[in-house]
Amino acid sequence: MPKNWPHKKEKFKGWSKSEKKQILEILKKLPKALTQVGDLSLRRALKSEAEGNPSTCAPQERTIVFYDDISKYGYSRVLTHELAHILYESLPEEQKNVYKKAAQWDGDAVQGFRTSRTQFSEEDGRLGPDEDFANNV
Repeated sequence: MPKNWPHKKEKFKGWSKSEKKQILEILKKLPKALTQVGDLSLRRALKSEAEGNPSTCAPQERTIVFYDDISKYGYSRVLTHELAHILYESLPEEQKNVYKKAAQWDGDAVQGFRTSRTQFSEEDGRLGPDEDFANNV
């Protein structure tokens, strides 16, 4: 289990050789802006505490956990999405504000985010600018 991992009920397991190879190949193909975010910890677990979730990210710790449900989505799509969460978290506030303005987000993490937009690339993009950003990468 990763250090400070909040989901204590999750059961972790090792990577298969084919999974490791697949992840390394994907990382080689992604833009450096996504892959050069610092030391990553990529872990493997059986099932998320959140039903149907293929992965979870702890951006501050640069940890990504992939679950068995990954097969429904594929490593490339999910890894890119989770790396985008880490990238967003690492952006200076000024750059986050540029994204929030361009994507029509108001508010903040304390008071809550709001948008007048009605269309999102993925439904959970409505949750806030960080999820919206990760969905749009």
